[in-house]
Amino acid sequence: MALPLNLTVKMGSYLVKQKLLRRKKFPLIVEVEPLFACNLACNGCGKIQHPAGVLKQRMPVAQVIGAVEECGAPMVSLAGGEPLMHPQIHTMAAELLSRGKFVVLCTNAVLLPKHLHKAKAAGFAVYTNSTFFNNDSPQDVIEVLDYLNNDLKVDRMEISPGYAYEKAPDQDRFLGVEQTRRLFKKAFSEGRRRRWRLNHSELYLDFLEGRTDFECTPWAIPSYSLFGWQKPCYLMADGYAATYQELLETTDWDKYGRGKDPRCDNCMAHCGYEPTAVLATMGSLRQSLRAVTGG
Repeated sequence: MALPLNLTVKMGSYLVKQKLLRRKKFPLIVEVEPLFACNLACNGCGKIQHPAGVLKQRMPVAQVIGAVEECGAPMVSLAGGEPLMHPQIHTMAAELLSRGKFVVLCTNAVLLPKHLHKAKAAGFAVYTNSTFFNNDSPQDVIEVLDYLNNDLKVDRMEISPGYAYEKAPDQDRFLGVEQTRRLFKKAFSEGRRRRWRLNHSELYLDFLEGRTDFECTPWAIPSYSLFGWQKPCYLMADGYAATYQELLETTDWDKYGRGKDPRCDNCMAHCGYEPTAVLATMGSLRQSLRAVTGG
């Protein structure tokens, strides 16, 4: 299914501007983690394994706004941890919206089925992000996405194979590349991929099922947290930079990616590969038409 028209237009205009300015590296989305605390403790998550003192910290609203404005990304994902545990998350979101940003509030939404109608009535578009592991079958993927798409009727759905966070409690549930391709190729068959309201570029979905291959573009979705700008990406922490420009200039981007760093070998997560797919889409008239039509 095609991406939302307003998002397609906003991102397309932004990409054209970057090309005219001849910028080689620029953010598409910035991941902001204003806290690490969470009300859940998922076995595949590597984001909450911090000392109690760190888990109690909350990033000031002004710091969040400053980081977003510094990097200039048109889209902002407010994540964590659980962002709804931040006492000023509503102010944070409102300030970003007033600046014309497309804001994604990335909550675990444990009460979503109960309150979905309230969210939609309040004007929110409700997106979901489902992460799959090696104990999930194609039928599991189908049942989850059918439930979200047909029963809950969420607006858009994102999917991703789980990334093997170094600090995740369970290290035996992560998919390899070939496992990921088999899983999604089977799940997408019989026309299901076109029926589901998936919030992905067509090329990224091609990538998931092994119809094309890409290199990772880690600089396109930078991550900013209580520690600063994370090197090199949202999934790996090889140090932190004080500013976005320092992140770009001091990170050795060429040493990361499949075949370069073993931590990257099985990664097919959208935070690294969706930007590559988006950039490839914008560079091709045919793929741009697919993005609009979902063909």
